[in-house]
Amino acid sequence: MKCLILIICILAGVSILHISQNQDEARATSQTHRTKQVPIVNYTTNELEESLRILLATHPTPGIRTKLYKAIEDTEVAVSWTDDYAAAFMLVPKKMISSSESDTQDLQPTLMVKPQLLFGNKDYAQLVIFHEYIHFRQWKYKTLPEDTFLFEPIGSSTDPVDHCTKKWRAELEAYHKECEFTRLAKTINLLPLCAYSGTPEYKDELFKTLVKGDMSMRLCSSLVQIH
Repeated sequence: MKCLILIICILAGVSILHISQNQDEARATSQTHRTKQVPIVNYTTNELEESLRILLATHPTPGIRTKLYKAIEDTEVAVSWTDDYAAAFMLVPKKMISSSESDTQDLQPTLMVKPQLLFGNKDYAQLVIFHEYIHFRQWKYKTLPEDTFLFEPIGSSTDPVDHCTKKWRAELEAYHKECEFTRLAKTINLLPLCAYSGTPEYKDELFKTLVKGDMSMRLCSSLVQIH
C-alpha cells in the first residue's frame, strides 16, 4: 500500500464517527470484547499502516477489500491516526494535512483511526471499519449531501438543524447496515444496540446511544426529529 497521508487534527464539532472508545460499555458485554489500550508511541507509522492494510485486505466485506482499500492506496482518501475515538470519516481541509503541499481549504476525505483499534479485538475492528465504510459509500456515491461529512463545529453552521438532521440520517443508515453485519458475522454481542434492530424502539435506542457516546450528537439532541 502506498504511504498513507497523516493529518494533524483537533476534534471539534460534527463528524461522522463510530462511537468513542470511551463508550465501549454501550457495545461490549465484557472486557474481553474491548480493544486493548495500547499507547500510540509503541508503534511506528509503518507498523500502523501495515496493520490497517491487513485489516482492510482481509475484511469479509468485498467493498472494503476493494473500493475502500483502493481509495486509500490511491490517496483519494487520507488516513489520520487519532487517540480520541475508535474511527471517523470526514472531509478535512487539505491545509491540515501535514504531508500535503497544499495550503488551501480544498476538502480531503479522511478516515481517522485509533491505533489501539488495530491491535485489539479483530471482530470489533472489523465492525468499526465496516461502519466507516458505509459513511465512505454515502460520500462516494453522493447518497447524502457532501456537507454531511464536513469537519466543522456545530456552532459555525449557518443551519444547525439541517446539519444535525443530515448527521442523523448518515448514522441511521450506518448503524442499520452495521447491525446487519453483526448478524452475518455473529458478533451482535459487540453492539447490544442491534438487539433492537427491526423493532419500534430501534430509532429511540440508537438516538440515546449516539447522544451518550458522541459529543456532537449531544449538541444536536434538541434539534433532530428522529421519527
